[in-house]
Amino acid sequence: MVASELGVQASTLADLADAAGSTAWSRGITIGAQRSDVRQLLEHALHDSHHHLVDVARGLVELRATST
Repeated sequence: MVASELGVQASTLADLADAAGSTAWSRGITIGAQRSDVRQLLEHALHDSHHHLVDVARGLVELRATST
């Protein structure tokens, strides 16, 4: 199921962030023309993951409503 896989991947990301240590979170990275630090990328990943979970839940509700 998509929701459980998102949970697994979120846990993996959390473990990687924890293993890197909070000092690594302030390291800079440039993607295209935008400069970000690792903390911003982690926050963005958390924010996006939350939206994906909400979208999956909404989709499941709609599917269940149309299948009855």
